[in-house]
Amino acid sequence: MNSLWSRVDIQNWDECWPWIAGCDDKGYGQFRVEEKIRKAYAVIYELMVGPVPSGLELDHLCRNRLCVNPNHLEAVTHQQNLLRSPTAICAVNARKTHCVRGHAFDEANTIRRGTARECRACKACRYQLSGASPGRPKCERCNRGHEMADKNLLKRKDGGRECKQCKADRYQASKNT
Repeated sequence: MNSLWSRVDIQNWDECWPWIAGCDDKGYGQFRVEEKIRKAYAVIYELMVGPVPSGLELDHLCRNRLCVNPNHLEAVTHQQNLLRSPTAICAVNARKTHCVRGHAFDEANTIRRGTARECRACKACRYQLSGASPGRPKCERCNRGHEMADKNLLKRKDGGRECKQCKADRYQASKNT
């Protein structure tokens, strides 16, 4: 185990202990134990704290992948680990409080399907624009955010509405290709 500790730069008990040897393609330190390559932070955690409980994984509280300080690690579920991430798509989406058109993701306006969320107001707009639900209130903006005022509306033969600006943009794009 001397070989293990020679690869850790411990300056202060409270600070990160950077792994100063080899690491994997994701930036985590790695160490060979009994002919098996393991994550360095996991080996040190098991030596100093004990085994990681079944069904849990270690999360770097300091967000430093090279850190092997067991005080900077916490055993959490995979979902908790993902949701704490500053960059994981599921975590970024979970932190959103409003849809892309500015409607609040609140109890009344949110449709939940498993872990996915959908904005009720936007769904109503899509139905209304398609002509599938003539009784719904008129939408204020199209899917691209253009105002749906009368001057920007085309009525389709099927009874639906179309945004003039979007149609002009599609026409212009087809001319440029």
